[in-house]
Order: sequence, then C-alpha cells, then structure tokens
Amino acid sequence: IGAMKQMIGSTNDYIEAMNLARVSLGDYADEAVRFGETVSSALGIDQGKLLENMGLFQNLSTSFGVSADNAYILSKNMAQLAYDFASFHNLDLEESFLKFQSALAGELEPIRRVGVDISNARLQQELYDLGLKQSISTLGRADKAVLTYIAIMKQSTNEMGDMARTIQSPANMLRVLGNQATITGRQIGA
Repeated sequence: IGAMKQMIGSTNDYIEAMNLARVSLGDYADEAVRFGETVSSALGIDQGKLLENMGLFQNLSTSFGVSADNAYILSKNMAQLAYDFASFHNLDLEESFLKFQSALAGELEPIRRVGVDISNARLQQELYDLGLKQSISTLGRADKAVLTYIAIMKQSTNEMGDMARTIQSPANMLRVLGNQATITGRQIGA
C-alpha cells in the first residue's frame, strides 16, 4: 500500500508540475514540452522535473520584469545548466536547481560554493564588458537578473554539456536510473 501511495503521489506531483510549467511558460509551453521530450529522450531525465524548473525560472525572472521571451531563453538555459552542474559537481539535482534560483534572486553564497561569482563587483565588470558605463546600483531588478544570467553563463563553460559528456559515468547512470524509476512509478500510479 505504501508503494502504491508513493506512485500515486508521484503522478499527482507530475500533474501539478506540468500545470505549473504550462501556466508559467504561457505561449512558450508547447515549445518547452517539445524541448523537454528531446532532452528526456537523449539524456533519460525526468521531463516533468525539467519543465517544472523551467516554469519556476520563468516565474522568477518575469516577476523581476524580464520579458517573457527573454525569460524563456533564460529558463531553458538555466535548467539545462542545472543538470550540467549536478553532473559536474556531483550535486543532488534539487540542490543544483536551488543554487540557480537563489542566484537569480540575488543570493551570492549558494552559487559561489560551486565557483561562480555574482557579486556586485563581478556584475559591474560584466556591465563594463558590455560597453555600459553605468553603475550596477542604478539597474532595475530585471536588468540585474539578466546580468546575473550572463555572468553565470560566462563562468560555466567547464560545466556546460557535462551531463551529455559523462552520461556513461556511474553517478550519471544512477541519476538516469532514478529518473526512470520515478517515471515508471508515475505511470503505474496513473
């Protein structure tokens, strides 16, 4: 009975995650689902978890005032990067997603622990690199979120693509196995 309850709970969680993704991603929901299917098929990840986190990134960034189209690009890339960071740094996937959500919200420490600097000094340098002479303190929340995204992407070249590069590693094979067990349980619970 406990296992069946867990499978039904997993199905309910998936339904709620898909609802969050569809509502949050709005006009980009169908595109995100296609993207999720492609990534899930290639890497064996849980499409529901990917889409849920894309929806969370979309919600967070649009709440700061980032336009929906830019927020979609940000959410798609940050979700992918969270998988790569989990693989590269041997993190739990949920921990990896939380690091990126915290970074977008302006929290320095969680992402700094994996070697990414989003301090005001770093963001100011990013502004200069973009040819902008204004002070970071004059930026609105949307601009600061986009600048944080740029800083993270520029500092993450070692991690980018790590999940795909090392899919045959024992740690990633266990991640995929866990994802497949979750998906199977969810299908049984449906």
